[in-house]
Amino acid sequence: NEPDKYGISWETLTGLYISAMDSIDRAVGGNVMFAVEGTGQSGLNANWGDGFATERVEELGLQDPKPFFNQLMTKPYRDRVILAPHVYPASVTFNDAGTTGNALYERLE
Repeated sequence: NEPDKYGISWETLTGLYISAMDSIDRAVGGNVMFAVEGTGQSGLNANWGDGFATERVEELGLQDPKPFFNQLMTKPYRDRVILAPHVYPASVTFNDAGTTGNALYERLE
């Protein structure tokens, strides 16, 4: 939980996620859903766990989740993975951009 809080990069997180999902999927015979958080995109004023943007990452100095998505698309469980960003108030993430009221809905567009 909270890879951004611990400074975990997409490079590290990709291996952790894929390895864990491979092992769990083999152990339970494909009867499981996976929820994953993003990381490394505070340059977007994203909250912890939001880092799934794949466009303009180099231009904006963001970490790139594309290698994770590319690996995921080769897996039999790819249709059972849930992207699970979540929003916390500024008092937790120190980010007060778009974290209340209608701004939360606007971020989904």
